[in-house]
This record gives sequence, structure tokens and C-alpha cells, in this order.
Amino acid sequence: MYWLCYIVLIFVQPLDSAEQERLSAFMVKVNPDSAFIVRPLVKAIYREAEAKGLDPTVLAAMAWAESWYNPTVKGKSYEAGVWQVWPWASPSLDFAWYELVKQKRIKRFPSVPWSRLSLKDRWKASTDIEIGTYLATNLIKTFRDYCIRKKHDRKRPTDSYAHYNTGFRRPRAGYAFQLWQRTKLIRRRIGRPEFTQNDHMFYGRMSYTETVTP
Repeated sequence: MYWLCYIVLIFVQPLDSAEQERLSAFMVKVNPDSAFIVRPLVKAIYREAEAKGLDPTVLAAMAWAESWYNPTVKGKSYEAGVWQVWPWASPSLDFAWYELVKQKRIKRFPSVPWSRLSLKDRWKASTDIEIGTYLATNLIKTFRDYCIRKKHDRKRPTDSYAHYNTGFRRPRAGYAFQLWQRTKLIRRRIGRPEFTQNDHMFYGRMSYTETVTP
């Protein structure tokens, strides 16, 4: 039944490239219950990745690690949605929400600062695929820029993304390693090569240790 619905969605909401189609199919394989949201999620991931200079394959791995692509899940600390956005106020979330208000992309929510939204509205915003992805990628970019600026936590090119899970503290080793492994798997499944030396330079690595898989 899930696959039938997914096939229908392919024609209702086509994606922009064959790579996006492969990523969408992979997400459904990881979690069949995500069939109704993966296509808008993939489009949002690629759009925000391009706008913010992030890698869409790492973002896809992060959503997998955070929620298994389940938009209704809630964490123990009140995180909600695919990206498990923590609902409390922070400068990055305040700024991201302000940008959404300015762009008139929050028609279902009051046009007030994030810190003045009710907890219920923050949950609803976090579980919305478009809004949640925008909020999460703003946080990811903030922490990643901090990591690169401080020149630390860069054993792997995905380590700077792992700050999303811990903020400005050192990322948890288990989360960082899981993110690295899942990113490599996703890249293989959608036809991208392993990280190359140029990729490592782009991610700001201090040294190059990985090789391209033949």
C-alpha cells in the first residue's frame, strides 16, 4: 500500500533530478511510513542546501539520524518533527523565524518573534516540512560556521554538521560517526562518489585521509 501511494506521488510531485528521485526512494526504503513526506522533504533539503552552501547528502543523513524521516515524532526534550528542532528560543531560530515572517512563508502562524510563539505553535512549525527544514538548516549553518572558524572537530568532513546535536559543545563521538557512515551510504545509493580531496577542501578539513571508492 505504501509503495502504491509513493508511486502516485511520483506523478503528483515530480522532483528536479534523477539524484533527488533516488534519494527519495532510498528514504522510503529506510522508513516506508515516510512515503507521504519524503518528496517535499527532498526538495526542501536540496533547496536549502544550495542556498546555504551545505551538502544535501549530509542533511539527508542528519534527518535519518534525528527521526528516521518521521515528521510526527517528539523527543524527550520536546524536540519535534523530522529535524527534531528544539522549541526554545535561540538567536539562530529567532533570526530564521524573522526571515520566514519577512518572506511571508508562515501564513498559518502569528507574525510574532519565535520567542513569543506558543509552545504548540513552535511544535507545529517544527513539524512542517518546509518551515522545519528552513529552521534546521539555519541552525546547522550557524554551528558549522562556528566549527570551521574555530578549526576543530574535523576528523571527518561531516563532523562540523554534528554540532547540530550538541550546539557549541564538542559533538558526541557516536553521533558524529553515525552521521559519517550514513552519509557515505546515502552517497553510494544515489550514485555520488565517496568524498574526494576537493570535497574535503570544501568542508575545510585540515588533512586528507579518505580515498575515492573505485
